[in-house]
Amino acid sequence: MGDAILGTAKLDIAALWTFILIADRLLAILFLLPALGTDQVPETLRYQTGVLIAFVASISVPRVPMPEELHNIVAMLAGEFALGAVISLLPTLALGGLSVSGQIISGVIGLSQASMIDRTLGEAVSIISKINLQIGTLIFLFLNGHHVVLKSITLNLGFVNNLTQDSVSKSVEILSESFTSSFELAIIISSPILIASLISQFILGLITKFVPQMNVFIVSLPLSVLMGLYMMEFTLEPFCNRVEKEFTQLEEKTGALLSLTASNP
Repeated sequence: MGDAILGTAKLDIAALWTFILIADRLLAILFLLPALGTDQVPETLRYQTGVLIAFVASISVPRVPMPEELHNIVAMLAGEFALGAVISLLPTLALGGLSVSGQIISGVIGLSQASMIDRTLGEAVSIISKINLQIGTLIFLFLNGHHVVLKSITLNLGFVNNLTQDSVSKSVEILSESFTSSFELAIIISSPILIASLISQFILGLITKFVPQMNVFIVSLPLSVLMGLYMMEFTLEPFCNRVEKEFTQLEEKTGALLSLTASNP
């Protein structure tokens, strides 16, 4: 009788520990994931949603035994939170590339002073960056990118004991690749507007050379803005296709990251 009660108590502790691990990882995701981890979603709602999802998820996953040593408990909690933050960082880096491209475009066409507060980044960004971020966030949600991230909340719980130097270095490599890819995305998106701006400025320079009476400063600013907006509209479809491709790779990168935390055979 005493052994049965003791076994039930151990099972309850394992279930509670599993719930804590899932909630730890999930709260990091909910506070950093694009569209969900912003001031537009109240913190109380995120806490309640995280606890509810963690409770439901902990019922249907294998129990994770709670370690006895305090340093192992702290390491496991820190590892779960760090993994959730890294998973959320992958789409955030892509959106960061969109923000950088907007800053570049705004500076080229003369709208760098037109800025507004972006709650996703917590700082003032140009109006073009805000438009790019909104489009990127909508594409992320339409592709169910948040589903890919949320599906990872119960995979490889308690992975800290399985970490090796090789898996950590490969995880850093995945993050470095995503960081580089965000800058490539910024260059690819802003390059058509940059080229068109250079061509228009060259033509205005020729006009000034042959028609010195013309006030080029009055003409160049509205012309640059109109040209930039037209090029943004003209390249909207390639822009969406490139962002879609970037977010489509999210599932592959997340899977590769989680596979590094799997138990060693």
